[in-house]
Amino acid sequence: MITNKLGGQFKICYNFIIRIKLLIRQLMKSTRSIIFLLKQPIIYIALLISILLPLPTALADNPDLSIGITGKASWYDFKTGLFAASTIYPKGQKVRVHHIATKKFVDVIINDYGPDPQQHPDRVIDLQKEAFLQLATLGTGVISVRLEPLSDELTTTKLSTTSVMIVDKKVSQPARDLNKEKLALQQFTKKYGRLPKSSNDWQIIHQLAYLEVLNNNQTKPIEKKTDQSLRDLNKERLALQQFTKKYGRLPKNSADWQIIHQLAYLEKLSKTITDFQQLTVSGQDATAAIILDADNDQVLWQKNSSEILPIASLTKIIAVKTFLDTKPNLNKIVSYSQKDEAEISKYCKPSEAAMLRLKDGDQIKIQDLVYAALIGSANNAIESLVRISGLSRNEFINQMNNNAKKWGAVDTKLIEPTGLSTDNISTAKDYALILKNATQDAQIKKISTTVTYQFTTINTKQKHTIKNTNKLLSGGDFSLQSSKTGYLIEAGHCLAMAIQDKTTNQNFIVVTLGSPSWAKSYQTASQILTTALN
Repeated sequence: MITNKLGGQFKICYNFIIRIKLLIRQLMKSTRSIIFLLKQPIIYIALLISILLPLPTALADNPDLSIGITGKASWYDFKTGLFAASTIYPKGQKVRVHHIATKKFVDVIINDYGPDPQQHPDRVIDLQKEAFLQLATLGTGVISVRLEPLSDELTTTKLSTTSVMIVDKKVSQPARDLNKEKLALQQFTKKYGRLPKSSNDWQIIHQLAYLEVLNNNQTKPIEKKTDQSLRDLNKERLALQQFTKKYGRLPKNSADWQIIHQLAYLEKLSKTITDFQQLTVSGQDATAAIILDADNDQVLWQKNSSEILPIASLTKIIAVKTFLDTKPNLNKIVSYSQKDEAEISKYCKPSEAAMLRLKDGDQIKIQDLVYAALIGSANNAIESLVRISGLSRNEFINQMNNNAKKWGAVDTKLIEPTGLSTDNISTAKDYALILKNATQDAQIKKISTTVTYQFTTINTKQKHTIKNTNKLLSGGDFSLQSSKTGYLIEAGHCLAMAIQDKTTNQNFIVVTLGSPSWAKSYQTASQILTTALN
């Protein structure tokens, strides 16, 4: 091995030369730095050594981890992503960091200066914690690493090298030839008109590189039915640049390559936090608001989403879900009782509340009460559901609170089932989690998004028509999965909705609390929904 011949002294000298060369290149950018350099004898010594002792070609080509700029690495937490701080490489440089002990590696982009060489003379790089976690646990603190600078030209080659190592374990590492693999990669892209995407593709490249005979089943990569004539390698190269710029790292897996393919051919991507950076909602629009990715509970954008506020009739979603969990027969006929209005009168006059206009003894189906509660926000319908649930009132309310906690709504507290009390409180983030879980109930999805519902009392044949309180449903601009509105003077106008992007199948939850009017509430929610879907 070349390492055994040169020994540890050469590695130290090599590291020193590289540091000095890069330092000179950075300092040469200013006249003041040049004058400083000319006054330093150590610079002349380093330059002389670097001229007399050039780096052997064999050393550059040897893949052994002990060759290269070696030293210690620690971690920090500044900007999320695969980034690093270095005094050796300039900002923007891509560097592959090898963990010498485990032979793992991670590719990072230098975006900061550090660590201080006076305080940490043995540290050659510091990694953002996401990058460090790919090599070791944060508790490890400091690890021994080897640094390998990457150029844009070699990035794809490095990826192909890694992939070939995975798909063909029988390859003898000393026999590998990177130049052959570069040429094989070029052959592949020329033949198939695209970049490799799968392990099967990398296997073909490996076989091309070493002149192995391809099996009939491997003469073509595994493809979906795609017209190859429509593929554009230049577009895919630009998309690869877009990917690295957006995510601050190189692609690592098939999901990353899928994103690159979508970028190349203008296919719609799932939304991330980045897509909502320009979204603004003022205090005149809503006190609090949030959009949640319901597929992974990631907050894509928020305004005061942890502020505890009254939620008014948004409470009813929790109440109806709690009732449906008792597994009722929705076609069962029940009798209405005016006693169900007694609790309502504790907070307001029944004539001032949203009510289903029924008389004592009217016979209706349980289904009619559920529809009236969700789409008409009828307070007496909720009280009737509580009465016929088989639970006592206190047991029902306790179960509502238990459900909220089970769904992750830790700052939510409910003291009654209708939302008429200002002591029914939650946060925008809490309620987003509540609606996400409630929306998993098919009956809530269907009922809460019904625009108009009609029924007739069984005994008196009185017809009733109930219209959904969410005007965004009747407008037809958005195909909502679930919906609920709420209003109290103290709570303002509140709105909660679930929606799915039909192109990407990404699911969103949108909640706005404390808007000064329904117009502002709908406007704010529409703005958020439009950003999510466009």
